[in-house]
Formats: sequence, C-alpha cells, structure tokens
Amino acid sequence: RGAEALAERIRKRIEKHKFPQEEIQPHGTLTCSLGVATYPDDAVVIEDLIIAADRALYHAKKTGRNKVVSYSKMRDTA
Repeated sequence: RGAEALAERIRKRIEKHKFPQEEIQPHGTLTCSLGVATYPDDAVVIEDLIIAADRALYHAKKTGRNKVVSYSKMRDTA
C-alpha cells in the first residue's frame, strides 16, 4: 500500500505542476502513468518484479492513462 500511495502522490504532483511548453502536449497537459509491483507479494526475483511493474504500467496506459495501477490489484481483477 505504501508504494501505491507514494506513486499516487508523485502522479498528482506531476499532474498539477506547470511544465514549460506543456500546452503542446496532447490535451494541453503533461501527466504520467505508473505501475507498482512489490516484493515479495508480486515477485521474489528482481527481473520478475520489474516485469510485473511494467505490466501494471502498460495496463494503466491502456485503461485511460494518468493513473497508478498496482500489479496485485490488476492481477486479482483479471
């Protein structure tokens, strides 16, 4: 939960920050999507942990962008 909460705080700060030339971005703003995976719940090997976080990231992008997706929650709903 801590990693997901931290990722959400980062996402919100990026969303609220005014970046130079952000008006040329799609929708006129700069946002981010983040994928979260945790040890040992989602993986015990570092490579697998990175793969899990990457899958969560791409799920966030595919389902609307500008959001945080936890691998374990994504996996539980699949």
